[in-house]
Amino acid sequence: MGRKIFYGAMIIEGVIALIWAAAGMTFFNGTEGLGAALAAGGPSGVVNEISITLLGSIGGLLAIFGVIILPITTGDTALRSSRMIVTDILAKFVNMQGKVKVLLVTIPLGIPTFYMATIDYTFLWRYVGWTNQVVATFMLWTAAVYLLKNFKFHWIAGVPAIFMTAVVSMYIFYAPEGLNMDYHVSAIIGACITLVVVGWYVTQIMKYRSLKQLEVNYRALEN
Repeated sequence: MGRKIFYGAMIIEGVIALIWAAAGMTFFNGTEGLGAALAAGGPSGVVNEISITLLGSIGGLLAIFGVIILPITTGDTALRSSRMIVTDILAKFVNMQGKVKVLLVTIPLGIPTFYMATIDYTFLWRYVGWTNQVVATFMLWTAAVYLLKNFKFHWIAGVPAIFMTAVVSMYIFYAPEGLNMDYHVSAIIGACITLVVVGWYVTQIMKYRSLKQLEVNYRALEN
């Protein structure tokens, strides 16, 4: 059930992102026009202008509400997940049963959350976007190794994991909110990190292929 829900949600979110990217570049006549619109009115201004112009007042409002709901649900999920993680950690040392103890965990998490809501959200959101992709990359590698250990078709997760490793590695070195390094230098560093990870992946493939062969040989001897 979890796979259907979360996998389906990620596919839908990816489709929505592609639709908005296509709409933004088409509506503003290319990436340069879209960049100028973002600089002038920010993401919210771009969403508002595209939605109202293409869909009218009612359709535009529905589209805007849809865009607003996505970050709200993301923030809600992140906050609840953080509370549950902290509660699970503390539960190893003290009894965390009861609403009062849960509230005592929620308040320390809510204070920095409230503070972050007061700063430049446009700048903050770029970090959220990058960390979100990093989490996705780790999840892809986790899935790839899980499939590999169970002798299933691991490439379905491994190939996207390699691509995402290159993207997130290069981005954090190149982006202004990252290390703001030269594009070519960032590309080289990202490629080196990706090659190291791919090398590790290959060693895992060889390891589990050897285990699989040992299992086959053992079963042949049993028969």
